[in-house]
Amino acid sequence: MPMLRTMQMRIFILAMLAVMLISCDAPTGVIDLPQSPPTLEEDAASIPWSKLSGKIGYVRAMDYGGYTKQVMVVIDAPQQKLTQVKSFDFQVSDVTLSADGSALAYVRSSQQSYYYSTTGILKADTGNGIENSIYSNPVFSAAGPVWLRDGRLAYWASGYSASNANQYSGVVYVDNTIFYRSGECARTRPAVSPDGIFMIVVVNYYPTQPVLYKVPVGSGPVQPVFLSNRGDYLFDPTISPDGRKVVFAKQSYNDTTSGLWIVNVDASGLKRLTNDGGDRCPSFSPNGSQIVFERTTGSSYPSYYYSQFGRSSNIYLVNVDGSDLMPVTVNGGSWPTWIQ
Repeated sequence: MPMLRTMQMRIFILAMLAVMLISCDAPTGVIDLPQSPPTLEEDAASIPWSKLSGKIGYVRAMDYGGYTKQVMVVIDAPQQKLTQVKSFDFQVSDVTLSADGSALAYVRSSQQSYYYSTTGILKADTGNGIENSIYSNPVFSAAGPVWLRDGRLAYWASGYSASNANQYSGVVYVDNTIFYRSGECARTRPAVSPDGIFMIVVVNYYPTQPVLYKVPVGSGPVQPVFLSNRGDYLFDPTISPDGRKVVFAKQSYNDTTSGLWIVNVDASGLKRLTNDGGDRCPSFSPNGSQIVFERTTGSSYPSYYYSQFGRSSNIYLVNVDGSDLMPVTVNGGSWPTWIQ
């Protein structure tokens, strides 16, 4: 009996050493999936080409010699082809393409969790891949870079309160300049109007009522666009190309799924678009008639702060009136951006 226990202990130690060696060999940014992800050719076979126009960028997992990494892929609807434009050697989230597709911006993360340990905002040229840091803070977090017309980036980051150095607040920046500060400014991307005149900012007054605010880029009053129920979460607002509508994700209190809603900027015409899964990251088509978004299924985490990097997240398409809902990808996809 003692000999059997000794053998069992030796087997256990050898197994643990093997796991440690494998972990040491794995490069930074590797995502552990149960099997190799499908190829781009397999993705192309399932895309509803006739329903799409222009170009859509999204992030998915790709096999790199036995390891899996995140890559940015662009769907070219007129050419009916997929093109990989960048791979990432580290964990990223909130990836978005510029309007002309020449650059992308993202949050660099130090671990797989979407909510914790983000380290900064970066942007990169899709042609040469050269990266530039926009915001970096190893202690606090950042989220949701979005492009302004002049090439600058608006994003959310945590920082210190102006009145209390020991209390952090949510801050919306434009590049490195503070645009809007609030202790309850939600950890999500702001939305920028196409003309650059205003932004939509989410303020979650937990445990009271979360609000979408219209905030002028210059001078002017801050106006509420949508007031939700107590305990709800609002996130990922996006403004339509004509600047008249806002689509956003809302997760009700004590719910683990979220749906997309749409409302006019003047606070009228609220309508729910989706309600079947963890829906987030909406992006309008260039003509404003359709929306692509990320749908996450099979996750026990609240979708407002979690996006699984495997096949439980896919890109979906829906008309702005809520009709003609369909998947765009079936082999995984996150953070879609519809560009011209």
